[in-house]
Parts: sequence; C-alpha cells; structure tokens
Amino acid sequence: MQIKHFVIIIFLLFSCTKRDYDHNEFENINVSDEEQVNNFIQFFIENLDDKNDILSLMKNIKYYGSKLEKDSILLKPERWLITKTQRDSLFTDEDLVFVRQQIIDEKDYSFQRKNFRQKIVNSDSLKNENIKFSNWQSEKTDSLRKISISKAKEYIADGAFREYHSYIKKNTPILYINKPIFLKDKNKVIFSYYTYSGYLNARSETAIFEFKNGKWYKLKIIYARIS
Repeated sequence: MQIKHFVIIIFLLFSCTKRDYDHNEFENINVSDEEQVNNFIQFFIENLDDKNDILSLMKNIKYYGSKLEKDSILLKPERWLITKTQRDSLFTDEDLVFVRQQIIDEKDYSFQRKNFRQKIVNSDSLKNENIKFSNWQSEKTDSLRKISISKAKEYIADGAFREYHSYIKKNTPILYINKPIFLKDKNKVIFSYYTYSGYLNARSETAIFEFKNGKWYKLKIIYARIS
C-alpha cells in the first residue's frame, strides 16, 4: 500500500508540474539572466508553430553568431505600432515600459549552443575578419590601379568577386539571433533574427509571437527585409 500511495503521489506531482508548464506564462524567467535567456531561445525554436518560416531557415544554417544583440528598432514603437487599436490589442503601457527596459540594458549577452548541430562563430572576430578582408581587397585594387586601370577593372569584375565568394563560403550560411524581448506577462515575446549567405542573400525579421496550446504563433511582423 505504501508503494502504491508513493506512485500515486509522484504521478500527481508530475501531472501538476506538466499542467503548469503547459499553461506557463513564463512569469518566472529572469529576462537579464543569460542562462535563462538561452534556455528560452532553445524552447522557443523547438516549439514554433510548424508553419513558421524560421524552421525552414534553420535547416540550411551552418553557424550561429555568438552575440545576442538587441534590436534598436524597438526603441521607437511609434514607427511600428501604426494605430491605437493595434497597440491596444497587443500592448499595454506597462508592456512598452518593460520592452524599453530590456532594450536599454547595457549588459552583453551571448548565444550558447545546446541542442543544435550548428557551430558558433565569434561575432566580434568575424566582424574584424570581414573588415580585414575588405581592406585587403581595397589595397589590392589600389595597387593594380597604379600599374594599370584596365587590370584594376578586370580584377574588380572577376577576381575580387571570386575571392569574395570563396571567403564568404567559410562562415555562411550564418544566423544571428537577437536577444528575445518579453512583454510584461512574458507570454508574448518579440523575436528577431538576421541570416546571411553572401552578396544579395540576406534576410532579417522582427516579429511578435504568442504562446498558446504549446506553440509559439506569429501575431505581427514588426520589420522584415530580404536582399
């Protein structure tokens, strides 16, 4: 009887925990704790609505950028909250205050890979490498221009282009994920990302998602760009 009662108690505890988790409004997440933010990102991506286009992007991504930046466009809600009705349906004044607090947080956040096969590329190092490569090509062009304008034009039209594609192939496709920005009840989140695969092959999006029935559903696109 004691064993039976113990099993029943364990089952009830698990059921309560599971039920709370299914209806969780993520109210206990510390939005400035890097570990908890990373755990949330994993949970968010793994529980997106099956129709979400981020999932298809993930299949082709080889690398993540290491830094979790904060989307500066969110500092000016008047640019993306077009009407009062739209604002009232998605945000409260407390939400906007909470969003701003997260955006102006000066703490640096990093992405930590746990459940994905992609490698993490140091964002700062890659940025420096890109600048170094760009400067090297500029210097090479200037050197050729001193010898012959035609040689410089030939290099720009062909050689530089091939060098660029060979260089960029090393660290792409790459996905940069911004730090998720929560609304006050934390059941809604602003999620943004930027993906890059080379010249004229980039995409970025910032959107509001809501958690319901165990999935994250896109409510509104704040900003999107494809090149």
